[in-house]
Amino acid sequence: MSIELAGPEPMTEVLTWHKAADAMPDAEITVLMWVHYMDGTKDWCPGWFDGDVWRDACSGGPVTAEVPYWCEPQGPGA
Repeated sequence: MSIELAGPEPMTEVLTWHKAADAMPDAEITVLMWVHYMDGTKDWCPGWFDGDVWRDACSGGPVTAEVPYWCEPQGPGA
């Protein structure tokens, strides 16, 4: 099986990362979180800030690591 994408060729988007210590996203808006795990690894994952804690978008559970940065991608224009 093959998948063919219609439309423009590869697109790019500049992501603006915000320091969580300086500004938090609106509650309940899904964002990309830059996560520092306890074992020293770092990665990004989708999630949201519920007003009290960061939550993982895959499980809905609280993030048990540090989230020092977040960004809100806009995706391709309609």
